[in-house]
Formats: sequence, structure tokens, C-alpha cells
Amino acid sequence: MTNSLISGNISSIRVIAEAIRSVEYIIIYMYFSNIFILIKNAGMSIEELLKKNIIKIAVTVFIVSIIELFNLPLKELLRSLYDMDKSGNIYQYYNRIVGTLRNPNYYGIWLSFMLLFFYIVKMRLVYKIVLISLSGFFLYFTGSRTSLVACLISLVTVIIIQSVRMKKQKNSSILLFGFIAFIFYYVSFHFQEFFFSVRLQYNINEWRTFGGRLEIWEKYYEQFLANPLFGVGIQKSNDLVFDNTFVQYSYYYGLVGFVFICIFFLRNITLNLRMIFSKKFLSDKLIYFILGVQIVVITSAFTVQILDVLQVSFFYLMSLAYLDFSVLSKNNDLVNKKR
Repeated sequence: MTNSLISGNISSIRVIAEAIRSVEYIIIYMYFSNIFILIKNAGMSIEELLKKNIIKIAVTVFIVSIIELFNLPLKELLRSLYDMDKSGNIYQYYNRIVGTLRNPNYYGIWLSFMLLFFYIVKMRLVYKIVLISLSGFFLYFTGSRTSLVACLISLVTVIIIQSVRMKKQKNSSILLFGFIAFIFYYVSFHFQEFFFSVRLQYNINEWRTFGGRLEIWEKYYEQFLANPLFGVGIQKSNDLVFDNTFVQYSYYYGLVGFVFICIFFLRNITLNLRMIFSKKFLSDKLIYFILGVQIVVITSAFTVQILDVLQVSFFYLMSLAYLDFSVLSKNNDLVNKKR
């Protein structure tokens, strides 16, 4: 904000929006912190309440995705409600979908959260298989390489850590995802013409340049060198697309911003891991989901301005609020026991 003032960009709507966004995120964090306290005081299960509400939201979004992917008549109604310029369908060459998030990458990241959540929480096996399969199916059709890589890294990490902390979890996880993978392979093999993905074709050049992003980052790096310590400030140009959270913070806020975002991510994931390997939180399954969310967010941050996506930040801030609430709650319980 200060840099923008000095640079003469304070009149920009973007600068004001950035300031409002910070306040907005604080409000979301505080909202969930208070909600978790109220739920605990009411003697209810946070996991069960989250499960009920997330399933309702996911099913609603999945219905929208079915309409979008299969180009059903209601798709025109959806187009009138929000931007679907990047939306395709299963019958055409460009078959990427955006769900309700307007962007395939954003929707892919959100679906990664859904897949992780349905894997972690306790529910009937048939529901678990259906919900995980739908999450994976729509994730594939986002065509988002960022989301697929982030989801895979996150899922494998969570399964490995769970197998260390919960001995019986490893075999059941392998069987579950083995069965789902078999179903996906069977369906895709018999309907190959529909499972072609315009974005998931192997192209070594695309992978080496992060989908052409390297050129963009090099351009911003040269501008960053003009003021490396505090950055150039928030700009009023609508053409600024960083496709990297670390580049974004370095460009806007310099090394100070880069160090801040790294410490922020590191602090949160370190707290999460300490909780997982603490006996005090051994029965808490949600902390594994939150670890998955954090890994997806940090991995995606290398190719997406991840904290600018409200639907993604919403889950991330809810996760952070839960971690801090759980630590505080557990410490208070221990103090009360000693009295």
C-alpha cells in the first residue's frame, strides 16, 4: 500500500481491492474461529457438521459440472449467471470445464480439496467411492496440470503420513484408490474418444517452461530488480498476470513480501505436522485433510496466484482457523484438568 502511494497508484481500484481483500481474509479467519468455538461449546462434532455441509455444496457443484460437461440445455442459463468463457464440453476438442469457479485451474484446485476431504472423513464406503470418483472425474476434465500434480503430491503425502501414524490405514487406502483407478481405466478405455484431454497431452516444452510461464516470470524479474527490497508496489494495470504467488509477492512487495509469504506458509504447515505427530491430536482426522489442503495450496502457488482465489482461500483460511482453534482448545482442556 505504501509503495503504491509513493508510485502514484493509490487511485487504482486494484490497490483498494488488495487492502479490502486483506480485511476480508481476516474476517473469514475470525468467523471460522468463532464458529468452531460455538460448535464445541454446543457439544457438536465439527467433522460431522463440515461433512454434511461440504457434501451438500459438492453435490450442487457436481450437478452444475454435469450440465456443463455434457452440454445440457441448462448450460445457457449458467452462462447468463457467470463467466464461462473458458468452458468447453466432452463432445468438442476443447473439453475443459470450469464448474462454478470460472477458471479450470481454480476449479481443479477446489476439486482436489473435495477429493482429499471425502478420502479423509468417515462415511459409508459406497458414498466415499462415488464422491471420490466424481471429484477425480471432474478434476480430469478441468485439464489442469497444476491441480493434478498438486492433488497427487498431496494425496500421496497424506497417505504415507497416515500409514506411519495409523498402521491400518495403508492397506485400505491402496485398495480404495486401486478400485477407483480400475473403474476409471475401464470407463476411459471403452470411451476413449470422450477422454481425450486437450491440455493433458505430453509436451516436454510445455513442462519445461511451466506452460509458457517462464517467459512471463523473467519479464517481472527484470522489473523487480529496480526495487528488490520493497518491490514496485501494487500496479493499476489489468494486464498484470503473474501465474505464481511467489513472483506476485516479490514483484509487489519485494524481498520483504517474498520472505513474508514463505514464513507464512512454513509456519502453518509446521504447526500442522507438529499436531499430526503429537499424541494429543492422534484421533483428529481433520488435521490430515488440512495438511492436504496446505500442500495443494503451496504446490499450486508456483503456477497460480492462489491467494487471489476466494473459493480456494476460503478453505485455506478455514483450515488455518481450525488448526489454531484446536491447539488453543487442547491447551485450555489441559489447564482445566490440572485445576
